[in-house]
Amino acid sequence: MRGQAKDWWGKLTDDDLERVGGKYDKFVGLLQEKYGYTRERAAEEINRRTAEHKPNRKGQVIRQSRSCKHAQVDTASGRGTLASRLKHG
Repeated sequence: MRGQAKDWWGKLTDDDLERVGGKYDKFVGLLQEKYGYTRERAAEEINRRTAEHKPNRKGQVIRQSRSCKHAQVDTASGRGTLASRLKHG
């Protein structure tokens, strides 16, 4: 996941990713800090990218349709981890 996040958001460092520890709400805050996104924009970016690259049961990444409803996440709660969002949508 770290490599993928660094590919998607080139301003992020290993230290940044270590600091958020895979927590969704902290990652949203990190994107706000590094890119000047609003909370909503940061959540949308995460949702869009994770919906497009969702791993299957064997851990292989498969491309998902942008309209895939089960890949949406609750941006208001800020709960869970990025890895669980990739696994469970």
